[in-house]
Amino acid sequence: MTDEPTAAPDAPVDPLDPLRTELEGPVDRLPVVERLARFEHANEVLARELAVLDEV
Repeated sequence: MTDEPTAAPDAPVDPLDPLRTELEGPVDRLPVVERLARFEHANEVLARELAVLDEV
């Protein structure tokens, strides 16, 4: 038995969780092209989420 909390099945999913996972780790060890691709993707995700918030 673990003491870690588990999310309820109907709990809202944070759309930034996959992005956090993607950006974890030693990014500085990746080739520059891969770093650039990751950060461009991060910018796209963040821009999309900001647009959603702007609509609210």
